[in-house]
Amino acid sequence: MAMADPHKHPAAEPTDVILGSMDRMFEQLIERLDGLSNDEYLWEPVAGMWSVRPPLDGSPRVDGAGQRDVDPPPVTTIAWRLWHIAIDCFDDYTRRFNGDTADASAEWTTDADEAIDVLKDKWTRYRSVVASRSSQDLLGESWGPWSQHSTVDMAIHASNELVHHAAEVGLMRDLYRAEHQVDRLVTVVLTVADLDESVRLFTEGFGLELHLDDHEGDELWTSGRHAATSWTDGAFLHFAIYETKDGTTSRGAQVAFAVDDLDSAHRRAVGAGAEVLHEPRAQPWGRSARYSDSDGHVIELTQRE
Repeated sequence: MAMADPHKHPAAEPTDVILGSMDRMFEQLIERLDGLSNDEYLWEPVAGMWSVRPPLDGSPRVDGAGQRDVDPPPVTTIAWRLWHIAIDCFDDYTRRFNGDTADASAEWTTDADEAIDVLKDKWTRYRSVVASRSSQDLLGESWGPWSQHSTVDMAIHASNELVHHAAEVGLMRDLYRAEHQVDRLVTVVLTVADLDESVRLFTEGFGLELHLDDHEGDELWTSGRHAATSWTDGAFLHFAIYETKDGTTSRGAQVAFAVDDLDSAHRRAVGAGAEVLHEPRAQPWGRSARYSDSDGHVIELTQRE
């Protein structure tokens, strides 16, 4: 078969190929940002995060602007990540191509919709200036230690910045949705005769981290001695064991926990005194074993396939 005439199909500029790939990445990011609320945009699920802060006067500013190589790197909000993509990357690169060596602006918006509009504008400007240059053009003096690198070198770097920060934004959106999901099970409560014995079994035998507490009052459902693990610790499910107030227990209730190694978990449960209802065996979803505590609750351990 005859080869195509290369003169009729000239090789594409490397930067054009990279920009085409970034077009798709950017489109996916914008789609991923659909429906972003200000609450989610500024959400801080852990302490010490970098974000954008409303000042006492002037414009909101981001944390850590200009700080490089922070170890360990801080967790950042969606607001901070969008600033980094739009201003610290796209806008900074565009300005340097035009000879402006000033540091990236630390000013940013606390409004999610405005942030997305600015992001779109900065991407368009960056894309235009890169598309206007030859792939092998040197960056020049305004790029400091990178002055002898080429346009295609910088385009590859910008592509990496876009793809990994866009992925981080997507992960933050997934975590926010899971944390704020409605119409899902959020609490499981067992009532037992001997709280101390139950805590020992569930911690030593089944590996839970339970926190003992005692809510004062005579509220039937929430007061009294109990132990719990909470969704605020990242479990997304509130599991609690309450000591009975009237002698009745939640006998017969069944709970299940996923484990990585069922055989090891089985040995631990037996060693802690759990009554074995059946040994580890195949189930449609993997392998499971079941146990009973002194109150007649059924505890299942499952290792998925």
